[in-house]
Amino acid sequence: MLTWEERAELESRWFPDAQQRLWGRFRSELAEAIGPHSLVLDAGGGKGSWFLRSHVGDARLVVGVDVERPPYHILDAFVQGALEALPFPTGTFDVVVCNDVIEHLVHPRESMAEIARVLRPPSQPGARDGGLFFFKTPSLHAPSTLITHMLPYRWHRGLKRFLGVPEENVFPTAFRCNTPSALDTCLREVGLEREWMLLVDGTFGYFAFNRPLYVLGLLYSRLAYAPFLRPIRSTIVGVYRRVR
Repeated sequence: MLTWEERAELESRWFPDAQQRLWGRFRSELAEAIGPHSLVLDAGGGKGSWFLRSHVGDARLVVGVDVERPPYHILDAFVQGALEALPFPTGTFDVVVCNDVIEHLVHPRESMAEIARVLRPPSQPGARDGGLFFFKTPSLHAPSTLITHMLPYRWHRGLKRFLGVPEENVFPTAFRCNTPSALDTCLREVGLEREWMLLVDGTFGYFAFNRPLYVLGLLYSRLAYAPFLRPIRSTIVGVYRRVR
């Protein structure tokens, strides 16, 4: 497996703005949304989403929730619970983050309705000051996702193991809400409105176990930003706001 330093060196040579293209807007707006009085929920992030690691201490409280209690966590607190029935009062959180979770949801609408419920509501009808929902999830139309979707679960686990992902971090996928149109429809139905949504490509990340393949992956991801290849980019990222 390539070290982070080796990956950064290859990215600087073959795709210098790879990380900015992937996470630049997401991370900068997440940083703006989290302040010293913010209550933040990491929904389905296990021990803690890497997006939030640098914000523990910036917010008033960062809470994780997942169906299984991890052996340890990096957040301020952790509560065991399912996204379909979040164990929090209505309007609790200023920010909810959902990192690589939506693809696993068997009942995505119910989960999104619960996320909308626990977000802070707008101060008055029509105001755009409600809580924010940040998400990242694979796009079903990407070749890498289609391969995952077609593989039996045990094969999927084997492939991930080959790519260096521990088996305990591999979960069954459903992909029931993993196109931009399906996700947008679902989120609007539960009272969230789009701030923005992007298709980005991080396919190169699957090949961090081999230097030549990582370079090829970087070149592929760089090519994927051609406008005509937008539909097959690997990842959907976005921010929605509670408006009712």
